Amino acid sequence: MIAAAAQHRPVSRVVRGVVAMLLLAVLSAGVPYALVRCVGRPWPHPFPSLETVWRSLRRGDISDAAVVKILAVLVWLTWARLAVSLVIEVVARLAGRSVPRFAALGSSQQWAGALVAAAVLLMASSPRGAGASAAVPAHLPLPAALLVIDAEPLMFEPGSATAPPTASPDPVTVIEGTVAPNPEPHPVGVTYTVQRNDSFWSIAEAALGDGSRWHEIVELNRGSEVAPGVVFDGTAHRLLPGWQLLIAGTTTTPPPVAPPSTTVGRTVRVVAGDTLSGIARRELGRATDWPRLWEANRGHDFGGRIFDDPNLILTGWELVVPGDEVRPSVAELAPATAPAPVPVPAPIPAPVPAPVPVLAAEPTAADVPVTEVPAVEIPIVEPAADVVRPAPQRTEQILDRPSGLGAAVLLASGITVGVAVRRRRRLRSASVNARLPQPTRNLVAVETVLRAIDDGERIARIDIALRALATELSQMNCAAGVVAVLATDDGAIEVILTGPVVLVPAPWVAVADGRYRLPAAVALADIAEQARRANQPCPALAHLGSCRVGDGGGAGAQAQLFVDLEAMGLLAISATRPDATNVARAIAAGVAVSPLAETAHLITCGFSETHLGRFCTDDADSLDAALDRAVQAIGTTAATTSTGLSTFTLRARHHGGEAWEPAIVVVTEPRHGAPATGDDPAEPPHPTGALADADLVALTSTGGRGLAVVIDRAVAGARWVIEQRRLTWVLEPLGLEFSPVGLTALDVGRVAALLDEAAQPLDLVTPGPGPAPDAVVPDAVVPDGAVPDVDAPRDLEHDSRSTQPWCLPPWSILVRLLGPVEVTDGAGRIAEFERSKALELVVWLSQHRDRSTRTAARTALWELNVRDATFANVVSDSRRTLARLAPVGNGEEWIGRTLTEQLPLHPGVITDADLLRLRFEHARTLSPQGVIDVLRPGLELVRDLVFFGTSYLWPDTEGITSQLTLLVTSSATLLGEQYLRLGDIDGVFWATGQGLKVLAGHEELIALRMRAHARQGDLAGVRQEWESYERALNADVWSSGDPAPKLVALRRELLSLSLQQV
Repeated sequence: MIAAAAQHRPVSRVVRGVVAMLLLAVLSAGVPYALVRCVGRPWPHPFPSLETVWRSLRRGDISDAAVVKILAVLVWLTWARLAVSLVIEVVARLAGRSVPRFAALGSSQQWAGALVAAAVLLMASSPRGAGASAAVPAHLPLPAALLVIDAEPLMFEPGSATAPPTASPDPVTVIEGTVAPNPEPHPVGVTYTVQRNDSFWSIAEAALGDGSRWHEIVELNRGSEVAPGVVFDGTAHRLLPGWQLLIAGTTTTPPPVAPPSTTVGRTVRVVAGDTLSGIARRELGRATDWPRLWEANRGHDFGGRIFDDPNLILTGWELVVPGDEVRPSVAELAPATAPAPVPVPAPIPAPVPAPVPVLAAEPTAADVPVTEVPAVEIPIVEPAADVVRPAPQRTEQILDRPSGLGAAVLLASGITVGVAVRRRRRLRSASVNARLPQPTRNLVAVETVLRAIDDGERIARIDIALRALATELSQMNCAAGVVAVLATDDGAIEVILTGPVVLVPAPWVAVADGRYRLPAAVALADIAEQARRANQPCPALAHLGSCRVGDGGGAGAQAQLFVDLEAMGLLAISATRPDATNVARAIAAGVAVSPLAETAHLITCGFSETHLGRFCTDDADSLDAALDRAVQAIGTTAATTSTGLSTFTLRARHHGGEAWEPAIVVVTEPRHGAPATGDDPAEPPHPTGALADADLVALTSTGGRGLAVVIDRAVAGARWVIEQRRLTWVLEPLGLEFSPVGLTALDVGRVAALLDEAAQPLDLVTPGPGPAPDAVVPDAVVPDGAVPDVDAPRDLEHDSRSTQPWCLPPWSILVRLLGPVEVTDGAGRIAEFERSKALELVVWLSQHRDRSTRTAARTALWELNVRDATFANVVSDSRRTLARLAPVGNGEEWIGRTLTEQLPLHPGVITDADLLRLRFEHARTLSPQGVIDVLRPGLELVRDLVFFGTSYLWPDTEGITSQLTLLVTSSATLLGEQYLRLGDIDGVFWATGQGLKVLAGHEELIALRMRAHARQGDLAGVRQEWESYERALNADVWSSGDPAPKLVALRRELLSLSLQQV
């Protein structure tokens, strides 16, 4: 019944199985038998003393028998490891579980697994299996829709629900038959070759029609040889290109009364604040239909994240929205009367046909017994005319879509820096009465996504590596420049140059012609000296997406792909309309906030939303106008580089002391009246002028001359092209396959809103009863001709409210946040958590007492969904560690147990920020000396930056870091004012120094220190504080460095008064 090729077992597999069986027998019994017979007992009898052994070793008096026995001991140990590994392997296979791995056994488990797998394959190929097959009845019913073909590997296109159609009506090897009464299940399998970016879900979706059946493929191939010498152990996350997987066929006959249904679906992009029920209400009409969305998308891989929790969806995901099921009636599929059986000719000798895809035969309404006939080669017989064949569906081309905001590495690094700079600028100008506004949920979600992918260390390593390489190339008088950079996750950096290099500068290593790698083991300190000698040679560096980098084989390492737009000159994006526009928009937005592009001019046409507050930006109405402004921006750079020098070389050599700023033009062109952004159909198109492709290519043909153009369409004659292909994108002419980043106008709008929110002024709270921190001391009360203190508080020595009672709440455990994060008891003993997440959980609970739920904690602490057991272990570790640190009352726990989602933290656990806040609120009602007595112990708790040494994502996104920073600076300002009022200059410096630990350059604190120096007549001290303030401003990226007007006026006033005194 089955073609001989489908039952064939390779001879090499049988040979390997026989060899494996022999090795198992020799290693299991032969080795110990030989050791016992030839060596006997491996240890001496009686056993010598250690003194005797040491004396023999020193004299070199070691007998040959002793050496043999030592070697025998080593062989025994090796054999024992292999024997244990074999036992573990066999027990796991018999139990049907994955084989556990033990570090102590090392490679012996791999040897054992290979031997057992080869033996299992041999048993699967033994005559016993053939006999079983022979026992199948000769007239076994087969499904009517079955065509058995050649056993060559069958290639499915990932993402396609059906096999690809045949290209020509060539004859095929068939087995004819119709459905018999009560047909028995008869599984039929084909092989599938794993392709790049495949997953078990996508394979099951393509081959079986249902991605949730991926576990069937895993179980079917467990213990099978999927590649020469490679046995699949059942690990679901281990899948490599080139593996041959067995795909099970249909095991039951579909009844004619239940024809298959087709579902017409669409996709929807998740936005901030979305939930499955919300999307279901919007797309399906009812929120209760969210299980349909869940079933349609469960298990899908979204950029490396598996969707396995309906309560957790991330912004940018493309969810499949199921449509209405269309189920054809039986009358449309089956004829009124059964057609006559198709006769089968006698066997005809014929060559083996070429492999073709599995085709589905027409179902019939009658059941006729199947007779066994040999496989023959005949033309495909068309069904009878009265059989209605379903209309063939056109297979749409599967195109790879760009990734969203969650993959924009360069944009994330620039935005997180920009948000931090704006927040510091806002906090520096904050007064004692300032309060932070609460961030919105949408902006918190956007910032969480950006901070999760922020990789500032990678960007800094690229910056230093490019500077160092530029210095080396300039010293070698090499005219080559960098055109592409590949930064792997392990820290290695690979560059692609525009020309050859005669001598590879150390520590770079040649990978291929024109490609050189800086190994991950090279520290930045080793190349820092060379980096200092050059400006950034590639300010137009743009992030395109992610790709794989290898040494010529294998899948390679994950890497981020950056290109120097200036070195390319012209970059055309040949793709579908919305995808090409989104990729161009992502390039523009990334360059706008790139830390490397401080000197670059960005000129856009149709992408004004991508400026993101950048100061060197412009928006043009057409491509011609954009190019005119670019030419004006670069000035004489093009003429200077016409002599053969590129801007890469000029920046490396510091020619003329110029920065040689490039101009980057990013343009979108409407096609056939389509909107320019591809997002809003009502958006008017942007005219781009009538510049011919030939003129554009001629203008940008030579890269490295200060001008870069990116356009979202194909350009005839363009050398550098991003081409969208089936299942991948390719950067030509390098031939690099990569997954691009694409941003919609909505994505960029969210980022812009985040930047705007970070720059919003602080709220001013009307102070309650107590001293007015900003009251002015009249000139008449200035003692001894000292400098007038324009911001000193009023005299509060006789304030009756200073006698109010003051006490702190009782506590047993202190969570320290104002510096390195740690948990201590009243005696200062530090808790030692087994898991870092356990400490983070305690910190999170201390800052979220009002909403301390399990779901909220899991969402905040983990970027991906985490197993229940993992979270339970973290909670248990937190409870145990806190209980060991300090005892708790009977029937209580530091982290309570509830029957709800709540995860309450005991009131006896308090933070140093809580103590400081209580002291600050009470001190505002006291006299100057009372403020000092109450507030100084609270400020003594400040040790360093807030959350110093941690990489928690949630404090910054929720504004907690800024709130605690503002609390410290406000407390330091209030305390410093009271010290200055009482004439305690040392106290002023101590209080302001505590505040400057958390925020350098705070204006109020710098002003207090300048006044304190002026009180002492220290003119140099005033200047020194001013210089420290300017250094803090200039240290911020994208900062204009403009000082606050009130500090400028104060500096002028203090210096003029001091000069008069002198």
